[in-house]
Amino acid sequence: MGKQDVWVRAQSVAFGNRLVRADTIVQVTWEPHASQYLTFTLADQRDEVRHQIRGSGSATATVSEEEGTALVQSLLKAIAATSFLPGAHLLVPTETEGAGLRWQRAPLYDIADEAAS
Repeated sequence: MGKQDVWVRAQSVAFGNRLVRADTIVQVTWEPHASQYLTFTLADQRDEVRHQIRGSGSATATVSEEEGTALVQSLLKAIAATSFLPGAHLLVPTETEGAGLRWQRAPLYDIADEAAS
């Protein structure tokens, strides 16, 4: 039986993409003075990872309070829902026309499993 894993992609123009295990996230915050970021506080490293919500080329660089709060809540709901699914999954932020920003679930393939087969 496979292991259940949930990962979140944190993206940053300055630092690139970073995968964060969802079970190490102890807090997700959004603050109006830094509206383009979500901040993940990690348990195992007492580290903070800043996730850039929209890329630098986005037509709308700022995020409203309603949108920022909704992103935090939807990430927590997506982590909870995905943690019950078998296998490894990646939560990726996507922006769709009409629906705005949301977290999309994608399978995360384990390289070791692929190499063994």
